[in-house]
Amino acid sequence: MGIILVHCTSTTAGIIEYCREKVINLQIETGVMTSGAWDYLAAHKFASSDKKEREAYLAELKNTLNAKNLSKYLFSFSKRTDFSTVIGAKLDK
Repeated sequence: MGIILVHCTSTTAGIIEYCREKVINLQIETGVMTSGAWDYLAAHKFASSDKKEREAYLAELKNTLNAKNLSKYLFSFSKRTDFSTVIGAKLDK
C-alpha cells in the first residue's frame, strides 16, 4: 500500500530556497531526516505560526510517517521543474 503526494507548486525554487534546499538535500540523500529537514517541512506548513502548534505537528509527523520515505519526498520536491509555461500555453489555446 502506498500514497502519492502532489504539491501544487508549478515553478522552480527561488535562489534562497534553492540554496537552503541544496544544503538540506546533501543531508537527506542518505534517507535520514535531519532537524533542518523537519524545520523545512514545518516552515512550508506553518510559515511563521505558533511555536507550540508547530512542535506538536512535527511530533505527530515523526510518530506517524516513515522518515526515510519523507526525506525522499522532500528530495524529489526540491528537484521539481517549472511547468507553468506549459500549462499557460495550453490554457491560452
